Amino acid sequence: ADALSTSTDVDLAVVIGKDACASGNVTAAADGTIAIGYSALAALTSGAYNTAIGYNACKTYTTKGYATAVGYKALEFNNDDANVAIGYLAGQGVSGQSVTFESGVYIGSEAGKVLSTGDGNVLVGYHTGLALTTGASNVVIGANALDVATTATQNVAIGADAMGAVPAGQAVAGCVAIGLNAMLGSGSTTTGADGSVATGKEALKIIT
Repeated sequence: ADALSTSTDVDLAVVIGKDACASGNVTAAADGTIAIGYSALAALTSGAYNTAIGYNACKTYTTKGYATAVGYKALEFNNDDANVAIGYLAGQGVSGQSVTFESGVYIGSEAGKVLSTGDGNVLVGYHTGLALTTGASNVVIGANALDVATTATQNVAIGADAMGAVPAGQAVAGCVAIGLNAMLGSGSTTTGADGSVATGKEALKIIT
């Protein structure tokens, strides 16, 4: 399909690449669209002011808007508002699942890669929040921080590997971990750790 094929009255748009904005039904409501790359914003119909740069970036966006995705498959399967994803597979989501998280920031290779419904996360760094599926309102900064947990919510983890071994399936919440390996956790860490504060290198490293 051609870029922006059979679309009507779309203003302020920049569309470059095979199958970019190729739904065949992009409407005037999609003003301000920027799609650069193969299949960038391929399914778009009426979502406004989206910017997608990279192969399959924002590929499945249809009616939602205000997203910025830069990188290979960034926000590929998401279809909700106001996300920022920069990096390889950042905020990608999972094919075949309902991927509707919104108002998040995902910066770094594979940051928030498999997230589905967790809103308001800020994940910055390589593999931050790598396994999160429904965890929401987390602020995670540092390589491999909070990268095993799936449902952790409302945590602050700053520093390489901070909360990095909190296990899948434990909805640990309300923790603050600042420093290298701070509140690293283990396979034995449970929601009994909720609300903990760990500041400094390896502080509360083996918390359960």
